[in-house]
Amino acid sequence: MDDRPLDPRSLANYILTVRKHFGFETTNLELQKISFFAYGRYLVKAKAKLCEGYFEAWEHGPVHPLLYREFKEFGSRPILRKAESTNLITGELTVVSPPKDAARRTLIAETVLQLRDLTASQLRQKSHAPGGPWHSVWT
Repeated sequence: MDDRPLDPRSLANYILTVRKHFGFETTNLELQKISFFAYGRYLVKAKAKLCEGYFEAWEHGPVHPLLYREFKEFGSRPILRKAESTNLITGELTVVSPPKDAARRTLIAETVLQLRDLTASQLRQKSHAPGGPWHSVWT
Protein backbone atom coordinates (compact mmCIF):
# COMPACT_ATOMS: atom_id res chain seq x y z
CA MET A 1 0.00 0.00 0.00
CA ASP A 2 1.25 3.47 -0.91
CA ASP A 3 0.90 5.80 2.08
CA ARG A 4 1.95 8.96 0.26
CA PRO A 5 -0.67 11.72 0.10
CA LEU A 6 -2.75 11.73 -3.07
CA ASP A 7 -2.55 14.33 -5.77
CA PRO A 8 -5.55 16.51 -4.81
CA ARG A 9 -6.79 16.24 -8.40
CA SER A 10 -7.01 12.46 -7.93
CA LEU A 11 -9.20 13.03 -4.86
CA ALA A 12 -11.35 15.51 -6.81
CA ASN A 13 -11.76 13.23 -9.80
CA TYR A 14 -12.86 10.34 -7.60
CA ILE A 15 -15.40 12.55 -5.81
CA LEU A 16 -16.74 13.68 -9.20
CA THR A 17 -16.96 10.05 -10.37
CA VAL A 18 -18.81 8.83 -7.27
CA ARG A 19 -21.25 11.75 -7.28
CA LYS A 20 -21.95 11.29 -11.00
CA HIS A 21 -22.54 7.57 -10.42
CA PHE A 22 -25.27 8.49 -7.93
CA GLY A 23 -26.77 11.11 -10.26
CA PHE A 24 -25.35 14.27 -8.71
CA GLU A 25 -23.78 17.20 -10.50
CA THR A 26 -20.99 18.88 -8.54
CA THR A 27 -20.02 22.54 -8.26
CA ASN A 28 -16.61 23.83 -7.21
CA LEU A 29 -18.05 24.82 -3.82
CA GLU A 30 -19.46 21.32 -3.26
CA LEU A 31 -16.22 19.70 -4.40
CA GLN A 32 -14.19 21.87 -2.02
CA LYS A 33 -16.32 21.04 0.99
CA ILE A 34 -16.56 17.29 0.27
CA SER A 35 -12.77 17.19 -0.31
CA PHE A 36 -12.25 18.95 3.01
CA PHE A 37 -14.52 16.56 4.92
CA ALA A 38 -12.88 13.51 3.31
CA TYR A 39 -9.47 14.96 4.20
CA GLY A 40 -10.57 15.42 7.82
CA ARG A 41 -12.01 11.92 8.10
CA TYR A 42 -8.80 10.43 6.72
CA LEU A 43 -6.65 12.56 9.02
CA VAL A 44 -8.56 11.29 12.06
CA LYS A 45 -8.63 7.67 10.90
CA ALA A 46 -5.13 7.27 9.43
CA LYS A 47 -3.29 10.08 11.25
CA ALA A 48 -1.97 11.11 7.83
CA LYS A 49 -2.77 13.55 5.03
CA LEU A 50 -5.19 12.28 2.40
CA CYS A 51 -3.84 14.61 -0.28
CA GLU A 52 -0.92 16.88 -0.96
CA GLY A 53 -1.12 20.60 -0.31
CA TYR A 54 -3.39 22.27 2.17
CA PHE A 55 -6.78 23.83 2.68
CA GLU A 56 -6.98 27.57 3.27
CA ALA A 57 -9.67 29.39 5.26
CA TRP A 58 -11.53 31.45 2.66
CA GLU A 59 -14.74 33.41 3.19
CA HIS A 60 -16.97 30.56 2.01
CA GLY A 61 -15.08 27.92 3.97
CA PRO A 62 -12.06 25.70 3.47
CA VAL A 63 -10.60 25.74 -0.03
CA HIS A 64 -7.79 23.74 -1.59
CA PRO A 65 -6.16 26.38 -3.84
CA LEU A 66 -4.99 23.89 -6.48
CA LEU A 67 -8.51 22.48 -6.86
CA TYR A 68 -9.99 25.96 -6.95
CA ARG A 69 -7.69 26.96 -9.82
CA GLU A 70 -8.41 23.69 -11.65
CA PHE A 71 -12.17 24.26 -11.69
CA LYS A 72 -12.67 28.03 -11.27
CA GLU A 73 -13.78 28.32 -14.92
CA PHE A 74 -17.09 26.73 -13.90
CA GLY A 75 -17.92 29.37 -11.30
CA SER A 76 -21.08 28.19 -9.51
CA ARG A 77 -22.09 25.93 -12.42
CA PRO A 78 -21.58 22.14 -12.33
CA ILE A 79 -18.09 20.89 -13.17
CA LEU A 80 -18.14 19.30 -16.63
CA ARG A 81 -14.70 17.69 -16.83
CA LYS A 82 -12.13 15.86 -14.75
CA ALA A 83 -8.94 17.44 -13.41
CA GLU A 84 -5.95 17.13 -15.71
CA SER A 85 -2.19 17.23 -15.43
CA THR A 86 0.24 18.54 -18.00
CA ASN A 87 3.24 16.55 -19.16
CA LEU A 88 6.01 19.13 -18.76
CA ILE A 89 8.01 17.70 -21.65
CA THR A 90 5.30 17.19 -24.28
CA GLY A 91 2.68 19.64 -23.02
CA GLU A 92 0.07 16.88 -23.34
CA LEU A 93 -2.91 17.01 -20.96
CA THR A 94 -4.07 13.80 -19.32
CA VAL A 95 -6.86 13.13 -16.82
CA VAL A 96 -5.48 12.47 -13.34
CA SER A 97 -6.16 8.89 -12.26
CA PRO A 98 -8.36 8.13 -9.25
CA PRO A 99 -6.78 6.73 -6.08
CA LYS A 100 -5.55 3.15 -6.45
CA ASP A 101 -5.85 2.26 -2.76
CA ALA A 102 -9.20 0.60 -1.98
CA ALA A 103 -9.28 1.88 1.61
CA ARG A 104 -8.94 5.49 0.45
CA ARG A 105 -11.55 5.01 -2.29
CA THR A 106 -13.92 3.53 0.29
CA LEU A 107 -13.42 6.41 2.73
CA ILE A 108 -13.95 8.98 -0.04
CA ALA A 109 -17.07 7.22 -1.32
CA GLU A 110 -18.46 6.95 2.23
CA THR A 111 -17.89 10.68 2.70
CA VAL A 112 -19.66 11.48 -0.56
CA LEU A 113 -22.62 9.29 0.38
CA GLN A 114 -22.78 10.67 3.91
CA LEU A 115 -23.03 14.23 2.53
CA ARG A 116 -25.10 13.49 -0.60
CA ASP A 117 -28.32 15.11 0.62
CA LEU A 118 -26.69 18.41 1.59
CA THR A 119 -26.89 21.40 -0.75
CA ALA A 120 -23.85 23.57 -1.45
CA SER A 121 -25.18 26.07 1.08
CA GLN A 122 -25.61 23.37 3.73
CA LEU A 123 -22.11 22.03 3.07
CA ARG A 124 -20.77 25.57 3.47
CA GLN A 125 -22.67 25.96 6.74
CA LYS A 126 -21.36 22.59 7.99
CA SER A 127 -17.78 23.64 7.19
CA HIS A 128 -18.34 26.83 9.24
CA ALA A 129 -19.27 24.95 12.43
CA PRO A 130 -18.29 26.91 15.56
CA GLY A 131 -15.14 25.42 17.03
CA GLY A 132 -14.33 23.59 13.80
CA PRO A 133 -11.05 23.98 11.89
CA TRP A 134 -12.27 26.70 9.51
CA HIS A 135 -14.00 28.67 12.28
CA SER A 136 -10.91 28.48 14.50
CA VAL A 137 -8.65 29.86 11.77
CA TRP A 138 -11.11 32.42 10.38
CA THR A 139 -12.04 33.98 13.75
